[in-house]
Amino acid sequence: MSRPPATPVMFQRQMGYLSAEEQQRLAQASVAVLGLGGVGGVCAELLVRAGVGHLLLGDGDRFEPTNLNRQIGATGETMGQAKEAVTVARLALINPQARLAIIPPLGGHGWRPDLLAGRDAVMLAADAPRAALMALRAARRGHAPLVEAVALPTIQIRAFDPQGPDPEAGMATQGQPLEDFSDEALSQAMAQGPLAAWLEGDGSPLALSPAMLLAMAQGHSALSFGPHVWLAGALAALECLKIILGRGVVAWHPGRAALDPCLWRLFLAE
Repeated sequence: MSRPPATPVMFQRQMGYLSAEEQQRLAQASVAVLGLGGVGGVCAELLVRAGVGHLLLGDGDRFEPTNLNRQIGATGETMGQAKEAVTVARLALINPQARLAIIPPLGGHGWRPDLLAGRDAVMLAADAPRAALMALRAARRGHAPLVEAVALPTIQIRAFDPQGPDPEAGMATQGQPLEDFSDEALSQAMAQGPLAAWLEGDGSPLALSPAMLLAMAQGHSALSFGPHVWLAGALAALECLKIILGRGVVAWHPGRAALDPCLWRLFLAE
């Protein structure tokens, strides 16, 4: 009987949480992280630190001073630099054996839906409705499970099974080309579909109003608080790892998990 390769030193403290076979499975896994700001940046780093061997990273933005309160790659030295380039350099220092690739941002020049095809998991950390729907459609078409996380400021996680219910069911966009919709129309559609779920949950006093969420979906600046954002990124990484390893309870759509860390209240809908 063949034995799995010896566990690299950097992952030996994980043995017991994971088996050697599971660690090898992570080394062979491929995950796309779409958006490398607050939630996505933390998620990408934790996936590499856990041992995921192949990451595709996409983000068309650059670091700016307003990112310093929450984005793991934002420092005085990285202001004005491309987020994907900073992230790749940082992750390569953590695990030089990881295969890291930059892909075009959602809807940007060179973006292709087939970039997500066959991935073991996709993590979506994009605020804009058009980009989010592009990712949901591409992952579904490419048979890749997708995890979405928000921290607004209750932390909410959902996972979309490509064989499960269509996340656009009941929305005006279902089965229609996205180019037929203005940004405002897409925001309205999201408010009646996936975004509406973020308004529910555990009744926390921290929950944002529907008007605030809709304003953010329409492009207004989102509120953010570093500890909540990092928690959301960590939970998103854990959800991706559970999907890859086939372990634990996953918050599959139409269910979701919501955590209010200030009240330590957890809500899990099925």
